[in-house]
Amino acid sequence: MTAPNVLTLFRLALVPVFFALWFVEHGDAAWAPPAAASVFAAAAVTDWLDGYLARRLALTSAFGAFLDPVADKVMVCTALVLMAATPPEPLGNAELSLPVVVIVCREIAMSALREWAAASDTGGKTGGGGARSAVKVNSLGKWKTALQMVAMVALLALRHAASPGGWAQRLGLSTHLVHSATRFSLGLLWAGALLAVVSLYYYMSSVWRFFLYPGTGGPAFTEEGKAASSPARPAARRRAA
Repeated sequence: MTAPNVLTLFRLALVPVFFALWFVEHGDAAWAPPAAASVFAAAAVTDWLDGYLARRLALTSAFGAFLDPVADKVMVCTALVLMAATPPEPLGNAELSLPVVVIVCREIAMSALREWAAASDTGGKTGGGGARSAVKVNSLGKWKTALQMVAMVALLALRHAASPGGWAQRLGLSTHLVHSATRFSLGLLWAGALLAVVSLYYYMSSVWRFFLYPGTGGPAFTEEGKAASSPARPAARRRAA
């Protein structure tokens, strides 16, 4: 068992811990929402760390490639569903449900797209690589993930913060300040959801030619993104009049 796989399994084991903390009665335990947010943040850190170690130490494995996205999506989707069901004050269910639906649907679509790419990739030189290389994580996807993680940690920590006995009230923070921070965090989540849609469009446009030309990827593409034309035939000489 490699170190990256141990971290991935640890992240998966944090899911029931996070779930249990979510349902701790906040009136008796003001520490529960910040603790749940800390568990989620720890899971996000291990998601980055196991990938870094796997690449740095050349410890990639088929089991790790399967388990890492599963552990990531299980934790993220669990947190999103729970927040949509009981959103932090002053947000309503409708306000949080829409970005949650967008993010979850995008994750399902990307999982299906990457599974299809792995199964159909011929490994040939079809426009700079196979279908699998066309759906590798890019900078846009990384920004999307960063925005979502920051927004979710903040929303989890701010849950019940301004309620009687909440940690913000105990620290003397005003309800207006807490609610403003919550709405700002919702804005970050929306930004992450929009980036999720844009990145999905980017990935789909990158693999679309593999849908049109299964097994080949279609004609070769130049650096400018235009299909390379076949060599032109020499013009036929005009017959002498």
